[in-house]
Amino acid sequence: MHLCLSGLITFGSGEIVARRSSLRRRNAGRSGMGLIQGSKERLRERIPHTKRRVERGGVSNSRFCIVTRTGAAGIGNIRRRMAARRTGSCVVFLIALWFPATAALAGDDAAVSLARGGESSAFQHTLLLHLPGVAGELSIDRDLIRGLRAGGFGGEAEIYDWTESDPGLSALWSRQRNDQEAQRIAHKIIQIVKDDPAVRITITAHSGGAGLAVWALEKLPDDVQVQTLLLLSSALSPGYDLTKALRHVRQNAYAFNSDYDAIVLGAGTRAFGTIDGVRTEASGKVGFVMPRDGDPLQYAKLVQFPFDRAWMKYGNLGDHIGMLKPEFARRVLAPLVLAGLVVSTTQPATRPGH
Repeated sequence: MHLCLSGLITFGSGEIVARRSSLRRRNAGRSGMGLIQGSKERLRERIPHTKRRVERGGVSNSRFCIVTRTGAAGIGNIRRRMAARRTGSCVVFLIALWFPATAALAGDDAAVSLARGGESSAFQHTLLLHLPGVAGELSIDRDLIRGLRAGGFGGEAEIYDWTESDPGLSALWSRQRNDQEAQRIAHKIIQIVKDDPAVRITITAHSGGAGLAVWALEKLPDDVQVQTLLLLSSALSPGYDLTKALRHVRQNAYAFNSDYDAIVLGAGTRAFGTIDGVRTEASGKVGFVMPRDGDPLQYAKLVQFPFDRAWMKYGNLGDHIGMLKPEFARRVLAPLVLAGLVVSTTQPATRPGH
């Protein structure tokens, strides 16, 4: 469930430019002095007493647009209307926030190597499997892997896009398809363990991917476990019972949440539902709560980390994609992944990032 911030900003900017161009044409028709093309010097000689604003034209840098008092008032009206629209943009934002990411998020860095991070013998039997959100694989998911590598993880890494090239709200609501995808992920894990019984698997999951991770773990046979589970801004409902999934986690499950994730995992999931179909604030905003039938022994493996303002220095502002920032992954997440590979414990020794 990724934020399409840059797409909305681009859309808004385009509309403002279009409206200003339209305004210029209307003013040109109404007044002979409305819009005059030419250099600044000539226009100042021709219209010495008119209040004017000089702007660069959209095509040629040598052109300037002069707006008279009437035109300026018109622009003021346009600006006020645009400001009113921005106050109501939350509706558009909620509709767009689950759509496929824009160019700013899906940069052309697909060539980044995810398969092998190093040749150290310590990582010969390790695999990191990352499940992205409902927008599918984006550059921010690759940023996460890059940050974990910088933090010392040297094993194989794979991003599994479970959205089947049908991302967005469709991926959020397709419970039957998501269940089938979870079964495929479970089969994948089973085959990996069968091929290499000594393998240590870490699963990281962001937003809607948390649901796929948990459902895949629930489908594993009793004798198959992963080493560590990281749930980043989980889109599961807070009361979802993790007991069955936690039985298949050998060490810890870490869940990171942020109360600042109010748009996607607050208003968004209240309006459109969580990945498990509950219209409520998601666990990635408020944290998980063990249900009445939950197993305390299994929930002892769950370590939750509410947003810490100290993480802002690592680029994590507490928003929906903050947990994927590469520096945050390097400083905070990588130590947990590495500890899960070598330490037999059910609690971290220290709070990460401190």
